[in-house]
Amino acid sequence: MFSQTVQLQPVNILQIVFTVVSVLGVILVWKMDRYRGVLFLFIYYSILMIFNLYEETRGQDGYIVTPIFTLIKGPIVYFLVRWIINEKPIASKLKFLHVAPAILALPFTQHVQLIILIATFSQITYLIASLKLIKRYHSISMAVRSDALSLKLDWVNKIIYVFFIFALVDLLRLNLQPFNAIEIKAGWYFIDVLVALLLMCFLVVKTAHQPELFDDMVPYEDLKVKVLECDQQSNLKLAQQLCEDITKVVLEKELYKKPRLSLIEVANETGFKLKDVSWSINFSTGYNFCEFINNMRVNEVKKQIVLPQESHKSILEIAFDSGFNSKSVFYSTFKSTVGMTPSKYRSSQKQ
Repeated sequence: MFSQTVQLQPVNILQIVFTVVSVLGVILVWKMDRYRGVLFLFIYYSILMIFNLYEETRGQDGYIVTPIFTLIKGPIVYFLVRWIINEKPIASKLKFLHVAPAILALPFTQHVQLIILIATFSQITYLIASLKLIKRYHSISMAVRSDALSLKLDWVNKIIYVFFIFALVDLLRLNLQPFNAIEIKAGWYFIDVLVALLLMCFLVVKTAHQPELFDDMVPYEDLKVKVLECDQQSNLKLAQQLCEDITKVVLEKELYKKPRLSLIEVANETGFKLKDVSWSINFSTGYNFCEFINNMRVNEVKKQIVLPQESHKSILEIAFDSGFNSKSVFYSTFKSTVGMTPSKYRSSQKQ
């Protein structure tokens, strides 16, 4: 009864490698609360690959489970993003509703194409919701952190877009299964698993580096709403006067030189209310807080790089002394503000 041998196909080898990578990912992020969503994604792919490997090597007989995983992928990606941006936690009952379709589909997995059709709409909906969450994260971080540009979740955005394209292609593959030749199915499936594996490897590397993230986003969401409401009834002259007072304090105390200066620190130093500081800057200058502070930093760099006593310093040293904490953010901010690179600006001033 144990004499039957199992012949592994190339895609099965890939599934085994995928499972190992996912398990390593689980071990890596197990104790990282902020990456709990990534942990669940690794667990999801570990279980999926094990079931795929089992169902494909046992033959055609038996009950299949893997179709329900297409209904789980959307919620998994959505919760990954919510955890990373530190969004408000969802009640346990509501979390159950997100996975309920997969549980309800368990007795009907023989209707593979119907489940895949439902999963198509589900995944697209969750991916769009995930992109909206990241957009809000960026908007709020720009409103309250001077280093918001270095906190951008571009890597998460890229993952979501890849997931979006990957999900559409994968769903197209699954929907076309009844019409494709077996060779096309096998080749397409191999590429599908390979792309997913590369995506997991990228996530493992990113979580290992633990990029800095913006905390406490939730309290500022209410602030942003209040600012928008207040803008409609505000007096421009009052906003300008308030902004002038804030600017004076920030310049005199050189607060802009603090790389991680926050809106609440400026409010504490000036003695103004948090919402008033945010409102006056937004309404009178048209800048968000990050742009407002970075503009001061650019002006400081412009002043310093032309001073003879600072000629021994590199432009990057001056930039870091002026409050920037990212080379790429400094160069892109300087060029967009001044219209030329820092080195060209220094040369033009010497001439």
